[in-house]
Amino acid sequence: MATLATAAVTELLIGSIQEFARAARLSTMFVAAVIVAIAGNAAERGGAVMIAPRDGIRLASEIALQSASQVAADLAAYAVTIAAFYAAT
Repeated sequence: MATLATAAVTELLIGSIQEFARAARLSTMFVAAVIVAIAGNAAERGGAVMIAPRDGIRLASEIALQSASQVAADLAAYAVTIAAFYAAT
């Protein structure tokens, strides 16, 4: 049942991303790589906020730190790829 729900939500997300990219005149690659990565980590940050008041401040801070470093690592990889592309042209 959870798999079906995940598949349905994923289809809605993909359709929304395509429409958003078209309306904003952004490439779907940019939207998928940058915006979805940041929005996807919002759930992790929300979990950290929910855990913190229940005496889980250490776990909450670890979740927040890992979430931020995941976004930074993704963006750094994209920056290197783009720089390599421009250096080759």
